[in-house]
Amino acid sequence: RMYLEYGYLSQEEYDVYNNLLNALLEHVSPPKLMIYLRVSTDEAIRRIHRRGRPDEIEVEREYWDHLNQFYEKNYQDFNLGKLLVLQVDGLDYVHRPEDRQYIMDKIRQAHQMPAGLPTVLSAADGK
Repeated sequence: RMYLEYGYLSQEEYDVYNNLLNALLEHVSPPKLMIYLRVSTDEAIRRIHRRGRPDEIEVEREYWDHLNQFYEKNYQDFNLGKLLVLQVDGLDYVHRPEDRQYIMDKIRQAHQMPAGLPTVLSAADGK
């Protein structure tokens, strides 16, 4: 949807994509657990600069803000199963094993929750 809003896709192209997506979704099961690693735009941009990929660095902040808003809305509307939202601004799961372990523990906990319990399991408990 964001590509349509930004003009990267025409309405016709978006409709074709959306129709294909819906046709494919009819043949797959929904995920047992959706994991959203929530990060602020500022932190995302810091990580982008650390990675040093020129194609990402050159992108305007407005795009990253818009992408973040898109993800927030997308996951707010998620209703296909359990959703684990992890606030990861203060975590460095690439370089710190304890942060990786924290995320893995939260995923295990979410997997153990019965399907009928709250859809969103948010984890931002002081990490």
